[in-house]
Amino acid sequence: MRRTGRRQAGLLLPALLAGMLGLVLVLLAAREQISLHHLTGQQALRQAQQAATVRQRLTDWYQQNQFLLTQAAGAAPAPATVLADLRAPGPWHALLGTVHACAGARGASVFAWVDSTQGPAQFDPVRQGLIGAHADTQLVVVDGCALQQAAVQQANRTLQRVAQRLESWFQARVADDPRHRLDRNYFQEAAPTCVAGPDQLPCLPDYVPVTGLAFFQRQLGLQPSELVGPWGSPFPVEVSAGAPASQQPPYSLALRLQTPWGDALAAQAVQPGA
Repeated sequence: MRRTGRRQAGLLLPALLAGMLGLVLVLLAAREQISLHHLTGQQALRQAQQAATVRQRLTDWYQQNQFLLTQAAGAAPAPATVLADLRAPGPWHALLGTVHACAGARGASVFAWVDSTQGPAQFDPVRQGLIGAHADTQLVVVDGCALQQAAVQQANRTLQRVAQRLESWFQARVADDPRHRLDRNYFQEAAPTCVAGPDQLPCLPDYVPVTGLAFFQRQLGLQPSELVGPWGSPFPVEVSAGAPASQQPPYSLALRLQTPWGDALAAQAVQPGA
């Protein structure tokens, strides 16, 4: 009986050791899987963070060059210049697509990508996209049309702000006049007595840039940056007392702002309370 017990104990010990070894191997394999998953997660996070950086840089680049990007090819600096210090792990490529008409604007998308380890991708100007991309090709697309449409909205807000200041100024002049006349054009004196000056408007038979009229800064308190469109100083707000403005009650002044692609955005400052 004792010999049988010793024999059973001798058989149990190797089995126990084999089981423990198997458990250790399972734990090591699980640890490797956890480490791999953690590494993959970190890589995905880094890629997402860098993609966000690329998107922001290209968006800033586009907004700084909005006017040039509507002109001839090569007028603006290459988009890849703002990504030169980034690696993911290879270099970022960046190209501007074809400028085209979109609702109320003209713009072009910017494409930025990092080639896959399986092979490079190429930009197809006809399809306006990448060919030869792989599942691990990193791609960021900035919608230039959306940015130009946002610029148009900003330009319209600029026009409305100027119109509101003119209307408030008109109303203040009515209040200062003891007669409070509704039949007087407080925007400007009637031609030919209207003269240019820092505190009044000239006759304005045609559109003129408001950036050249001290009145808009001195009387309306508008800064030079508030008198131009989002495309910069080549695109100022313009004002006219000619058509479509009215020299009869309700009096008005016409405002416009040209876009880089030739459209004219318009607004009017109209006699309040008429």
